[in-house]
Parts: sequence; C-alpha cells; structure tokens
Amino acid sequence: FVIGSFQPDLVVTSVSAPTVANSGDSITINYSVTNQGPSANTGGRWDGFFSSTDATAGNADDRDLRGWVWQSDIIAPGETRSYTTTFRIPSHTASSVRPIVRVDAGNSINEGPSGESNNATLGNQMSVAPADISIAVATPANGFPSGPFSLSYTSSNSGLGSVYPALHGRSSLWAISRYYLSNDAVRDTRAV
Repeated sequence: FVIGSFQPDLVVTSVSAPTVANSGDSITINYSVTNQGPSANTGGRWDGFFSSTDATAGNADDRDLRGWVWQSDIIAPGETRSYTTTFRIPSHTASSVRPIVRVDAGNSINEGPSGESNNATLGNQMSVAPADISIAVATPANGFPSGPFSLSYTSSNSGLGSVYPALHGRSSLWAISRYYLSNDAVRDTRAV
C-alpha cells in the first residue's frame, strides 16, 4: 500500500491590490487561502507580504512590503478563506511591483515535504509613485578658519509619494543630518 501525506496544504489562490498608488499611501490587499491538503491546520500562522519587480516569487528582488500578520483560524480540507489587510506603502518600494502574499511565512504549520513549496502567490502589477526629496543648503558668503558659521537647509518633496518608514512597526520617521566642508562641490575623501 502507499502512504500519503496527511498534512494540510495551504495555498494562496488569489491576491488583489490597487493598480496605482503613491509611496506612503494606505492600500488594501485582499487575498484568499485554500487548504488543498487532506487535513485541517491545527494552529495559527504568520502570513507575509512582499513586493517583487519581476514575475517570480521568492527570488533576490523580493522586498518586505508590510511585514507579517498573524492568522489564528483553522482551514478545513477544501475550504477557502478570504482576508484583507491594510498598510502604508514604504518609501523604498520600487516604481513597478507585484505584491506577494506568502501563507504560513514562518513555517509554523507542518505541510509535509511538498506543501511548503506552493505558499507564495503574486498579485497584479502595481505602479507606485515615489517621493522626490531635494535639499537646498544656505551657507555664509565668507568666514574665517576655526571660526563659527551658520548653516541652514530646507528639504522639499516634489514627488507624488510621501516618505514613510521602510521598517514595519516604526511609529515615526527619523533622519540623521551630516555636514561636510569641501573646497569644491564634490563630497570626496578631501571633504571634512
């Protein structure tokens, strides 16, 4: 006789996202998960959200899009469940991506030897308008060695998107400002 696999096999069967968005916008992704295995999952799982610039899930260009969401429901064999998650698009998102949903991204559910290979599904193409940050610096016309001087700068965004933290879970955006002095307009090894 043949011994088969009796584990659940969770598969993302659909992913839908907006076709156009700006970085920093809140978007909603809808996705469905089907259990193709002969038994129900016995515990919760983490579903992960990523972006891809090509049509392949799981290769080197995939980037974190939202982080992971805990799902605690049980999915019976043959059953399909639908989910919705809303999040802000990070500033580091490329201008043309496809969202990826990976069910059981943390591999907390034993899906047998072949069940883990079909957990990720790509969604539709999404165009993301980025932020375009520029900085204008005002320096004094003259100064003297070892003397104090004032420096001021203004940053502006001329892009459609906004700057939003690239790391999920961060409550605010922070930046480090560094100042260099140079004899010309080039920041190189001679700048201090």
